[in-house]
Amino acid sequence: MRFIKRHNLKYINIHALRHTAATSLINLGVHPKIISERLGHADIKTTMNIYGHALKQADEIASTKLDDALFKNIKIQ
Repeated sequence: MRFIKRHNLKYINIHALRHTAATSLINLGVHPKIISERLGHADIKTTMNIYGHALKQADEIASTKLDDALFKNIKIQ
């Protein structure tokens, strides 16, 4: 804790760091089964129940990116 205060860092507990890592992997497009295994979940359902919201957000981002890629060069007259 002294190191954190001395260097003016935000305290992040290990559980929050684990959640951040999982959410980041989802947003990078890593398959949920791989994330589930890395987290040590016995069943992918556990991962999906906890991180399903992040998967929905990642899907929305992917959809927007695809839309931009397909239609950004089309000029409406």
